Amino acid sequence: MLIITFVDEPYIPTITISNGTRQLNITAATIQLRETDNINLTCFSEGKPLPKYTWDSHNDKIQGRIRQFKNISREDAGNYTCYASNLMKRTFGDTEQGLNVSSLSLDMKYPSTLSSLEDISILEGSDLNVICRVQKGNPTEESVSWTRISDDKNWKNSQLIITNVSRADDTKYTCTLRSTIIPTIGDETLAIRSKTIHLNVFFSSEIKHFTVVKNKSSGTFIVNQTDEVSLECTAEANPASDLSIYNTRGKRISTVKNRNLLLYSITNASYENAGKYKCEGRNNYTKDKPSVSELTMIVKCSPRPSLDSIFPNKIAAAQYTNKTLNFVAYEYLDEENKTEFMWFHKNVAIERNDEKFEIFTIGLNSSLSVRNITQIDFGEYSVKVSNTLGEYIHHFMLQAEDKPDVPINLTYKSGSITESSVTLVWTPGFDGGFPQTFILLYQYHQEEKWNSVQVQDTNEQAMDYTLTGLLSSKVYNITMFSMNKKGNSSYTPNLQITTKINVKKAESQSSDYVGIIGGSISGVAAVMIVSILLAVFFLKRRNIRSSHRESPKPGVTAVSHVSSTYTDLDASRREINNYDEFNITYEHLNASTRKPNTYMELKNTNVPNTDTSDYVNIRI
Repeated sequence: MLIITFVDEPYIPTITISNGTRQLNITAATIQLRETDNINLTCFSEGKPLPKYTWDSHNDKIQGRIRQFKNISREDAGNYTCYASNLMKRTFGDTEQGLNVSSLSLDMKYPSTLSSLEDISILEGSDLNVICRVQKGNPTEESVSWTRISDDKNWKNSQLIITNVSRADDTKYTCTLRSTIIPTIGDETLAIRSKTIHLNVFFSSEIKHFTVVKNKSSGTFIVNQTDEVSLECTAEANPASDLSIYNTRGKRISTVKNRNLLLYSITNASYENAGKYKCEGRNNYTKDKPSVSELTMIVKCSPRPSLDSIFPNKIAAAQYTNKTLNFVAYEYLDEENKTEFMWFHKNVAIERNDEKFEIFTIGLNSSLSVRNITQIDFGEYSVKVSNTLGEYIHHFMLQAEDKPDVPINLTYKSGSITESSVTLVWTPGFDGGFPQTFILLYQYHQEEKWNSVQVQDTNEQAMDYTLTGLLSSKVYNITMFSMNKKGNSSYTPNLQITTKINVKKAESQSSDYVGIIGGSISGVAAVMIVSILLAVFFLKRRNIRSSHRESPKPGVTAVSHVSSTYTDLDASRREINNYDEFNITYEHLNASTRKPNTYMELKNTNVPNTDTSDYVNIRI
C-alpha cells in the first residue's frame, strides 16, 4: 500500500486575548489594555507538520504559543509578533521551512495624576488665578474641575479664577481629575484623583458685635445698681484681632491680643460704670483706622453731679449785674427724659421765669440766671435734681465780690523733700470773684528774713509748687496767703520741714578735720592745733552771722523777729494791713539770677501778674 502524506506551511496565526474571565479574537492592529491587569496572549495556527510558536517583542524571543502578563505595566506596551513555523520534509527533494506571522500593538491605558498644590494666602479685594496642573497619563478620556467645598460651586476647567476676593471666599477648594479607561477586554473604569487647598483671605479687623451678655437690646442697655454685668466684644479678622475695651472715661479696662473675642465683667455695677463704652479692634491690615463699636450702659441710680464739671459752693457777683448758676447732672443714671430740675432761692421754689429769674434746662444741664442783682438777691440758692430712683440737692451761695478765702490744707508731697527742694500742695480757697494769686512765704528757721514766691491760680482743685534753692539739713518755716484785687486772705497755719543732709559735703568736711588732727606731731601739739582751729572756726562763723544780719537800708525800719510764723500775728491786722505795718522789703528777681541778701522796697501795691514766679525776701 502506498501512503501519501501532504505537507503544508503554517497558516497565518490568529491571536486571542484573555483576562481569566473573557477571551477575544484579535482583529485590530492595536488593543488597549488597562495597566495592572493580568493578560494572556495566545497564538494559533495550522500546518503540516504542526507549527511551533515564537513570540518576539522588544528584541526578546519567547518560545511557546502563550505570552503571559501578570500585573501588566506601561513598560510592556509596544509591538508583539507571533511566529508560526514548521519543517516540511519531502520524500524527494530538500527540506523546506514553513513560516507565517501575525503582529499586534499593545496600548497601555493608565490615568493621569495631579501636580502638588499648596495653600494660598491673599488679601481681600485681590484677584485669584490658580491652575491645577496635570501630569499626563494615557487615559481614554479625562476632565479637570474645581469645587468650592463650602457651597459646591464648580469651575469646569483647570483654572480657579475669582475676581475681587472676599472673606466669604476663605474656605477649601478641591481640584478633581477624572480619567476614563476603556480597555479592549474588561470593564470601563473611572479613575479619580483630587487635591485640596485652603484659600486664606487676609482682611482688616471688623467689630461685629459689642453687647451686654444675656441682654437682647442693642446699642443702649439698662442695668440696675449692684448688678453683675458682662460685656462681650466679637470681631472678624484675619489674622485675629487685638481687641480693647475702653470705659466711659476713655481708659482701657481690658485687652486681648490675637483673639476675636473679648469678655469684660463688672461685678457690682454703680453710677461710675454708667456711660458709653467702646470696643476697638485692629490687626496688621487696619493701618491707622481701627474698627470701633460703641454701646451705652444706663445704671439706674439716683441723681448726682457730673464729674466733668466743677460746681463751686460760693459764687461772687457785683451788685446790678447778672449772674448764672449752672448745674450738670451725671449722665446715664436713668432713661432719657426721666430727670427733672427744680430751682430754689432761700428755700422758696422758683416756679416760672420773670424779670428777676430765668431757668433754662436742656437734657441734663440746667441753669438759673439772676438779673440786676441787688442786696436782697444775695444768699442761698439750690437746685433739686430728681429721677425715678431718687433726688439730689446742690447748694450755691451767691455773695458780693470780696477778697479771697485763705488757702486750705497746705502741706508737702510725700517723698518730695530733698537736700535743696520740696514740693508743696494745697487746695485753693474761694477766689472772691476775681483772679487770685498765691504768695508762698518761707524762711530758714534761724534767720529773720522771709522769701516769697508768687504762684498764679490755675483754677484747679489742687495746686502744687516746688521750692528750690534750699540749704541742706535745715529747718524751714512755710506759710502762704492769697490775694486778689479786693485784698488779701489770712495766712495759712505754719508748715515746718527739714531738708535732707548733703552726704557728700558732710563726708568732705569730716575728712578735712581728720587730716588736720592726723598731721599732729605729738599729743600736746595736736591738742594745741585743734584748739586753735576750733577757735578760728567759731570766730569765723560768728562773723558770718553778724554780717548776715546786715543793717536795714535807709528808710526801712528793722523790726525784731518775735515769731517764725505769720499765724501768731493778730488776724484782724493781718487781713487789713498786710505789709505797711511791718515795713516789709521785697525783691522781684528772675529765678536764674536771684542772689541772697539783695533787697528792693515793696510799695503798697498788688503783686504783679507775671508769667514767671517772683521771689521776695521779707525782713520782719
